[in-house]
Amino acid sequence: LHLSIRRQRQMCIRDRNDGSVWIQGFVGKSENLRQVKKLITEAMKIAHRNDFPRGEVFTKLEFPQEWGWGSSSSLTSLIAQWFSIDALELHFKTSNGSGYDVACAMAKQPIFYRRLKNNIEITPIKLNQWPTENMYFQYLGKKKESSEAVKEYNKKPIQNIEAFTRLTEDMFKASKIKTLINLVNKHELLMSEHLGQESPLQSIFKDSTTVSYTHLTLPTN
Repeated sequence: LHLSIRRQRQMCIRDRNDGSVWIQGFVGKSENLRQVKKLITEAMKIAHRNDFPRGEVFTKLEFPQEWGWGSSSSLTSLIAQWFSIDALELHFKTSNGSGYDVACAMAKQPIFYRRLKNNIEITPIKLNQWPTENMYFQYLGKKKESSEAVKEYNKKPIQNIEAFTRLTEDMFKASKIKTLINLVNKHELLMSEHLGQESPLQSIFKDSTTVSYTHLTLPTN
């Protein structure tokens, strides 16, 4: 991507390969640039800067744009680096999310992430034992807006924390593909029940489901 900020706070984000424009306009007026403006404005406050930045920034997207793999959290992380401030502080000033995606954007390896009220725990881990030769990515072509999903999630009561934590720990320890599939399916069905939404396991990947609601056994302490 090529991000340029000119005089009078005019911004343009375009594809470096074909030159196509993704977003352009005046930061203070354009609806499409509202979140970018919010991030930069808060970053200026945290960094104690009064001058709106100008210049050009080049980034490399390693997957198709429509996948939306953490593009907003990556933007938060990059703007924080630009202003030499803490990315999680910037995130919590501009978003209601847990901060996990921003922590992942900053991470150099897999992590465990835990947020307990105002306390953040980030633990680097290794997944060398995972059977990655049996893992594949399937894009469903149905990207959802993260901010709207967070709003809906925050309406839900806090529950099953210990069950989710135990499943995560068991998935981390797994070394056999069948064990990992079973644990992921349990996590998916528990999350589906928690959110009150149908899991892709129940609608799209029915053949891969090895755990049903009637046979779901939650981890115990």
